[in-house]
Amino acid sequence: MKPSEQSTRRYVIQDNEYSFRTGIVGNRQLLVGLLPFTHTVAVWFDASGAFQQVETIESMHEGNMHEPSATACFEALAAAVLRERLEAWLQRVEFQARTIVVQSFFLEDLYIGIMALPTCYSDFLGNPELIPDPEEREEVHGYVREWIDSGNYVLCWGRDHWMNREGEVIAT
Repeated sequence: MKPSEQSTRRYVIQDNEYSFRTGIVGNRQLLVGLLPFTHTVAVWFDASGAFQQVETIESMHEGNMHEPSATACFEALAAAVLRERLEAWLQRVEFQARTIVVQSFFLEDLYIGIMALPTCYSDFLGNPELIPDPEEREEVHGYVREWIDSGNYVLCWGRDHWMNREGEVIAT
């Protein structure tokens, strides 16, 4: 993919119903969901898919939990509570689940956004000598070409979701 194609590419994201939700509210597109254990975040786009704003809907913090078992228990409880509250919020804003189409964006502080390539492929392209064996190097070049030709991309939502061109999660 050429750099100019990267900047004009639009990315299809289907409603996942678990890690994140996609849809419309009024005339805006919405990507919303839980970030690991403690935040519910909404990312808004206009009808053309241009990023507009990010909004923290709700945040929970651990407080003074010190034991690992207490932390794990808190995280499970927090996620359940946040999911329930997210569903109520989605009803309040009259969310309609739909596939959305957005332009590239990236919010580094939240690790939310779109990358054309997985980090391992970007690292390899930046320094192919990371793989000393020429045959293995050519094999990885083939994987990268296949990724690009297939129209795959990475949706970062607290972790990497490898997506196909139809906007479906193909790996996490």
